[in-house]
Amino acid sequence: MTEGEARALLTRVFAALFDPTMREIRQFTSEPFIIAETSVQTEADEVSSVNSLVRGVSRHRDVLGFIWFNYDKAGVDWRVQSRPVLQAALARDIAGLRLVDPRK
Repeated sequence: MTEGEARALLTRVFAALFDPTMREIRQFTSEPFIIAETSVQTEADEVSSVNSLVRGVSRHRDVLGFIWFNYDKAGVDWRVQSRPVLQAALARDIAGLRLVDPRK
């Protein structure tokens, strides 16, 4: 898979997960919003999944950010700090995010 194909796949993953909800929200408000209680599954491609999440948020000007579901719950450890490879990827990805003023 080429780098371009990988980027396109990550864009489709974000779109498949969040676009339906974002379309519903746009039916009743144009206000910006935050994706709450999100995470990525603990699996081999968790770094790709977190790249998709951050890239997807950065491409939608009306999404101000996301809140990570940082819990060890029901036998699954969703915490960032328990997954060093994921933590490094997330830190790298969010360091490049452009912050916006939600009042604009």
